[in-house]
Amino acid sequence: MSSNLNKITLEKCSSGIQGLDEITEGGLPKGRPTLICGSAGCGKTMLGKGSTFYFTYTIRDKNLF
Repeated sequence: MSSNLNKITLEKCSSGIQGLDEITEGGLPKGRPTLICGSAGCGKTMLGKGSTFYFTYTIRDKNLF
């Protein structure tokens, strides 16, 4: 059984972290909130601070951490 499913593509924006952008195939969804979850010590705060710095000082865009 074959079906034609249209793949929905989201506009992406760079997270400022090269490895994360590669894993997420282009960055985080643009204009949408992104929830980062994980256990203690996995790097959630570092990810948030790195992305916040990137958006604030490189792109000069609004962000919330």
